Amino acid sequence: MPDNALMKKTKYLLELREANFSGGIREKDLSHADLSRADFHGMQLVDVNFEGATLENLNLYDCQLINCSFKNARLNRVIGRKTKIFKCSFENTDMSQADFGESVIYKSRFEGSDMHLCKMSGSKISNSFFNRVNVLGTDLSSSYLSGVEIYSSELRNTNFDKASILSSKIIDSSLEYASFNQSVIYETKIESCKTDGMLIFETKTDLNTNDLKYARVIDVVKI
Repeated sequence: MPDNALMKKTKYLLELREANFSGGIREKDLSHADLSRADFHGMQLVDVNFEGATLENLNLYDCQLINCSFKNARLNRVIGRKTKIFKCSFENTDMSQADFGESVIYKSRFEGSDMHLCKMSGSKISNSFFNRVNVLGTDLSSSYLSGVEIYSSELRNTNFDKASILSSKIIDSSLEYASFNQSVIYETKIESCKTDGMLIFETKTDLNTNDLKYARVIDVVKI
């Protein structure tokens, strides 16, 4: 039998969804709340403060997140497929092993966050900023990045296969053994990065691949 605390939490989460589903959750302070395993799918969350909240295994499928703060929150293993994320802040956020496949991320900031082993295949990320972020082994295949700036971040073993990376910057980061097979990289700066074992195969790019020290460059098409 579930204990009394678990029953109270389950009742609270169900009431929260029922009370806010039609209009979404707006201008609410949910800092330090335990919302793990809650079901928010399809909801619109606007100006919500999730600072320090526990959101593990939260269902955010097909949600809209607008101007929300996730500072110091735990979002590991969140289901966020097809979620729209606009002008949100992720500072020191644990997002490891989350699924944000086919999501849209616009004008959002990620500072010191852990995003290792995330699923972000088919996502569209634009005009967003990443600094000191751990994206080790994350799947960004078939994604679209435009106006994205990445600094001092861990991108080893990250999968960029068949991705389009346009007008972006990857600076002072580790790209060791990252793969860019059959990708498009255009008007993008990759500078002061570790590129040992990085694989660029059948990629269309205007990069000077000679600057990518110890990268494996095969059948690149210059554009």
